[in-house]
Amino acid sequence: MKIIKTIVGNLNSRCVLKIKKQNWSGFVMPIKDNIFQKLDSFKLEKINKKKFIKVYKRDFLIPLEINNIIGVGKNFSDKYDQKLFNKFKVNPDFFIMNKNAVIASNKKTILPRCYNSILVEGEIGIIIKKKCRNVSIMNAKNYIKGYIICNDYSARDLIHLQSDNTLLRKSSDGFLPIGPAIKMGYQKENFLINTIINQRHVQSTNTNQLIVNFENIISMLSKHITLYKNDLICSGSGQPKPKIKRGDTVQISVEGLGNLNSRIV
Repeated sequence: MKIIKTIVGNLNSRCVLKIKKQNWSGFVMPIKDNIFQKLDSFKLEKINKKKFIKVYKRDFLIPLEINNIIGVGKNFSDKYDQKLFNKFKVNPDFFIMNKNAVIASNKKTILPRCYNSILVEGEIGIIIKKKCRNVSIMNAKNYIKGYIICNDYSARDLIHLQSDNTLLRKSSDGFLPIGPAIKMGYQKENFLINTIINQRHVQSTNTNQLIVNFENIISMLSKHITLYKNDLICSGSGQPKPKIKRGDTVQISVEGLGNLNSRIV
């Protein structure tokens, strides 16, 4: 796996990003630092110096138009436990999020006045490659287009509500920063997820701590609902979930996927 150091973090050479500049917008792949290569479409190409372009952090957009968004709750454990896995299979914690929650890296999330704080949930998102239904665990990898960093914010202290409401605490505007890159294709290796709040490292988790791994998630979901091209599945975040408030900055850093930055206002 070739890793390239760029202005948006360490990226796998198989990453695709999207930018918008004054005179051009479209897909790019990383070359080095702030040099990227223009792509003709959402597809990696051979290196071509004639297509190099200089970019800045402010230029990056959400790398792909997302279709449906599905979250997976309570999917992390300190160590693998077959009992937890069996329990999840008969009582899965899947939920839907609204697309208005999605924002790009280096953007502000406005915290509504009905919240005092929110929880940070850095995790890996799975992008579905094509329509699928009743997928086996063995074949699930064939339906993975790629992976992206997600920060699945969760508001647990809604001031005016007496009980929890998944839609409101997960789908407020800007509550799902994603990006900056999509690592294309299936990856067998696990991802190390680092959470930095106000420039202080507060948490490290690994996708080997998922109770239900990526392939099992896709297989389970597809037995109940049809998955479509560019659906996003947020696979689950570690414990404990750090709490933040207005004025805080958050960075979710994943080797090969870059740095997802956001600020709460």
